[in-house]
Amino acid sequence: MMTPDTLPDVPRCLNLDACYVGAPRDEARRGQGWMQAVEPDVPSRGTAAFRHRAVQQCLDTVAVLRAYREPLEGETWVTPAGSEERLLAQIDAIAALGREALAQVASLAIDADLPDPGRVFAALFVLGCVEGRAWLKPIRDIFIDAVARHPGEAAAAVEALSLSANPEVATGIEPLLDDPLAALRAAAVRVLAHRTALSESAWQRAMRDDDASVLAAATCASLRAHDRDACERALQPLLAHHSESLVRLALRAGIGLRLATAHSQAAAISRSRPGWADAPRCLAMFGFIGDASLIRGLLDSPRWPLGIQAAGTLGSIELVPDLLALLARSDLTPEQKHGIEAALFDITGLPVLVEGNAARARELWARCASSFRADVRYRQGRPLDLRVLFHALKEPSGSRAARQDIHLEMMAASESRVPRFSAYDFVGVQMASMRRIEHWMADASSRHPTAQLVH
Repeated sequence: MMTPDTLPDVPRCLNLDACYVGAPRDEARRGQGWMQAVEPDVPSRGTAAFRHRAVQQCLDTVAVLRAYREPLEGETWVTPAGSEERLLAQIDAIAALGREALAQVASLAIDADLPDPGRVFAALFVLGCVEGRAWLKPIRDIFIDAVARHPGEAAAAVEALSLSANPEVATGIEPLLDDPLAALRAAAVRVLAHRTALSESAWQRAMRDDDASVLAAATCASLRAHDRDACERALQPLLAHHSESLVRLALRAGIGLRLATAHSQAAAISRSRPGWADAPRCLAMFGFIGDASLIRGLLDSPRWPLGIQAAGTLGSIELVPDLLALLARSDLTPEQKHGIEAALFDITGLPVLVEGNAARARELWARCASSFRADVRYRQGRPLDLRVLFHALKEPSGSRAARQDIHLEMMAASESRVPRFSAYDFVGVQMASMRRIEHWMADASSRHPTAQLVH
C-alpha cells in the first residue's frame, strides 16, 4: 500500500497565468530536405493547430480515465492511483495552453448529437480545476445542459463538480438549489453535499422538497455539523415514507447521528418487514449489542437469510450458535453458505469454524467461546472500537460501498464526530482524509483515555 511519503496526485486549483507556456508561434514553414521526405503528404498546420489537437486528445484521455477510478473486483482501493495521476496530468497540460484551450474545452463539453457522459465529466472537471470565477458561467451552463438532457450526463456532471478543486465551484452551483427543475435541485444538493458546502438551512429546504430525487440527495448529505434535534425532526417524515429507497436513506442518515427515532424505526421494520429498506443491517450498524435478540429472532425464523449480514455487522457472540445451526442445514445454496461463513468470520475471526463440518465447528466454538464476552461487539475476533474500524477502512481490499459503510459505522460509534471521508474521492484525497481521522483519534484518545466505542 502507498504511504504518505508516496502520496499520489490530487486535484489542484490551477492558476492559468502561472501555468501558461506562452502564445503559439507563427505557422512553421514546411520542412525541407529529409523532413519533407518524412512527411510528404502532411500539410503544415503550425503550433496553434497542434495545440488544438492536443487539447482534444487530453480531454478524450480524461474521459476514458474516469472509468478507471473505480477499483475492479480483485483490485485494491489504491490501484486507481496511477490512472488518476495520468488523468490529472491531462488537466495540467490543458491549463498550460491557456485561456484559448479552456474555451475549447467548454465548447466540446456537450455533443449535439449523442449523450457523452465521459466528455461532460472531462470538460467540467478541467474547468473546475482552474482557480477564480472566470469559468463559473460556462461551468454552470454545461452543468445545466447535462443534467437536463440525460441521466448519464447528469451523473457525470455531479461527479466532476464534486471532485473538482476550485472552491468557487460551490458559489456557481448554489443558485441552482432553487431551480424550478427538480433534477437540477437534486444535482446541486449532491455537489454541495460532497464538497461539504451545503448549509444547514439549504439542507432543511431540500428536506422539505416535494420531489423524491431532491429528498434522496439531501438524505445522503453528511449531517455531522448540523443541529442534532433539527435533523431528527427533518428525517422523521422520511422514516415513515412509502418509498423503500427513501426510508433506507433516512435510516442511514440516522445511523450517522445515532438518532433514537431512526433506530426505533429500523427495529420496527426488522420485526414486521425485514426484507424492506435493508432494515436489519441498518439496525446492526447502529451498534447496540442489545439488538442481538431481534436479529436472533430473524435467524431462527423462515426469513433467516435476511439476518445473516446483520449478524456479522453487529458482532455479538450470542449469534454464533444460531449461525452454526444454519451452517448445518442441508439445503443451503452456495451463496447462502458463503454468507453464513462470512458472518461467522466477521464476528469471531476464526476461519477454523468454517473449514470443517458443522458438528466439528460446534465443538471448536464450545472450546473458544469462553475467550469472548457477551457484552462486547466483535469484528474478526477483536473487540470492536474506532481503531478496529479505522484499520478496516485502511485495508487494501474492499469496494467503495463497503468502505463507505465502515465510515458510517465510525460515524455512529463517535456520534458523528469523526472527520469526513469519502471512498469516491481521489486516492490521494482519501489518504489525506484518513490521516486527519488518525490525528483526530489520537487527539480524542489523549483527551479521553478511557473512551470506548458507544454501545
